[in-house]
Amino acid sequence: MRLVDGIAVGSYFALTICTLLPARGNAQAQLGGAAESFAIAYSNSDSAIGIPREIAAVLHRLPLPDRSAPAVAMNFAVDSMWVGAVTTLVMAAWLPRAWMDSTRYPARLAWGTLTGPVRLQTRQLPRWIASGLIGSRIFDLYASWQTVIATGAGTIVASPASLKYAQTNGFPAAPTDASIMTSAKLLVVRP
Repeated sequence: MRLVDGIAVGSYFALTICTLLPARGNAQAQLGGAAESFAIAYSNSDSAIGIPREIAAVLHRLPLPDRSAPAVAMNFAVDSMWVGAVTTLVMAAWLPRAWMDSTRYPARLAWGTLTGPVRLQTRQLPRWIASGLIGSRIFDLYASWQTVIATGAGTIVASPASLKYAQTNGFPAAPTDASIMTSAKLLVVRP
């Protein structure tokens, strides 16, 4: 089954994939080298086209996936921050288009939990960001992000996020659940 309605979040929400067209005033940034590139449109404002510059910067710092398998990664926009400051936690999933064509069920992105002196402000549903080549395969990049506010000094821990999907080994076989996990991420909050 081809993933045409986006990534299901939990079991209740789905995201519609839309075509990302660069708007006037938006910038283009290349992610990866010549053979491995994603053009990510970003904007200085939260417009319908492009993504905020801070999110694009985090996506550029995430490692590109293996040349054949789906992957998921997560990182904070900053390494440390002061009490009362606001930052963003970004989760990205790279899905090979050929892999998506061969699966019968949509993949699901699942956030981990945040612990420590933190308050969650907003969470963006996963959305399609870009398509590009990694090696000779076409990958679709999806991202979700959440705004985090530090409420006290200490360490904020983001537990691993996951990409969950069903694998099949032929038509009569029942699908088996599989998942890919990110590593946990730490953010130091200074007094």
